[in-house]
Amino acid sequence: MGLLTEIQNDALSDTTPVATLLRKVLVLASNIDSDLLEDWVRHELHGYPADVEVPKYRTMGIAFKASGATIAAQYNNMPIAQLVVERAAKNKEVSTFKCRQAIGTILPDQLGDSGTCRLNFDNYLPLIEREMNEGVSLFSFWGEISAALVVGIVDAVRSRVLDFVLALKNDTRMRERSTV
Repeated sequence: MGLLTEIQNDALSDTTPVATLLRKVLVLASNIDSDLLEDWVRHELHGYPADVEVPKYRTMGIAFKASGATIAAQYNNMPIAQLVVERAAKNKEVSTFKCRQAIGTILPDQLGDSGTCRLNFDNYLPLIEREMNEGVSLFSFWGEISAALVVGIVDAVRSRVLDFVLALKNDTRMRERSTV
């Protein structure tokens, strides 16, 4: 079985770890001398550095929540509008999570049953309190992203590999036909 067919079969199989699939694609990228493909695979395997743009499938919105109290009541899981957080942080991108971690660290089976992944934003507590009504004291502040979107990163990578392999196979067939 050739490398291209092996990669295609692995891309179709949910049992092959995506990191294993990508290592095979890295070999293929080297064999066909594709720096663009090699760079993408290396970023997926090792993570995206801060100076590299993250692909759209790795970018997701954050829903903010807080727990706190006033003199009259206590609040748990209180939604905080993205606009409030962006204004407090003076940063419009604070409400967007760019998943830069290596693909091998995204473990769909370990994301839990809650349906969300929690991001700690306690360092923003003083800023958010200033933006809210007086008398509100916050105990914790966090962001949530959909676990399905995080799992979707793994699926998007697998699908991109399959699309690439099929296009490469199709291109090879077209070249073979034109030489006949």
